[in-house]
Amino acid sequence: VPRLLAAAIEVAPLPAANADRAKQREQCAHMNRRHRAAQHAQRASVNMHTIMFFRNSPCREPAYVLSVAADRFSVLIPRFGVEGPILLPGLCSALAKQQGQQ
Repeated sequence: VPRLLAAAIEVAPLPAANADRAKQREQCAHMNRRHRAAQHAQRASVNMHTIMFFRNSPCREPAYVLSVAADRFSVLIPRFGVEGPILLPGLCSALAKQQGQQ
């Protein structure tokens, strides 16, 4: 990068290795892939440690319900900055049975 900056402000000539546009595109694409992979790894690590924390020490906290669906609802827990779905797999069938009995 310092060599490209020097060439951009015309302090030094552009190195021959950096003059090939195809090679530059390939290098940029490679760097972007690595950056994207690092971001995904960081997010996965945060998710894993959050799950480990709550699995080892469950707690009660106020939460906001963001959306409701037939078999789940999404909540936000502001204290921890966690947002996610709470699945209720048997809810639909239980409600249908309850309505059938009334």
